Amino acid sequence: FEYLGNQKAEKSVLAAEVIESKLNVYLTAADEDKAVVKEELSSLIEAAGNDYKGLYAHMRALNAEAQVLAEEGDWTGAAASYIAIADNFPDSYMAPVSLLNASAMEEESGDIETALTLLERVIAEYKDLSADIPEALFNMGRLNEGLGDPVKAQEYYNRISDDYSSSSWTNLAKSRIIALNARS
Repeated sequence: FEYLGNQKAEKSVLAAEVIESKLNVYLTAADEDKAVVKEELSSLIEAAGNDYKGLYAHMRALNAEAQVLAEEGDWTGAAASYIAIADNFPDSYMAPVSLLNASAMEEESGDIETALTLLERVIAEYKDLSADIPEALFNMGRLNEGLGDPVKAQEYYNRISDDYSSSSWTNLAKSRIIALNARS
């Protein structure tokens, strides 16, 4: 059975490559060609979900689906596909990035509370595993600024400076702190 499992995993990788290739064709296609390519891509995505559930092709299919939905402005649908990656592949390198992407999609749709909840999930579940934590903290600060809570925003920015001083997000956080202090 191990041999069969390895064969399926290998086929999954090949299926993922086909999906990625078709996604690139879709993203670069002329508007008049997108519908045909999308139909082909949708078939590949559906097949990966059915044939390779829990394997690499399934994860890449969910990611492709999210990108197509985002391209079409279906922010809620894209967020759901990104969340499905994190839910189905929590130990994957794509999980924290997918949650960040889902948060961005929810923000785009105007659901700031859900966007914040997703960012909190990134921090809670991947604090010691992901290099994306400073970005999540920065976005939490930025969203709280937008909600009119400069105190909470500054707390998130300070966490970046205190806990991730070598991050590329540190200078951005410090500039936001200066801007917040200048307003008060």
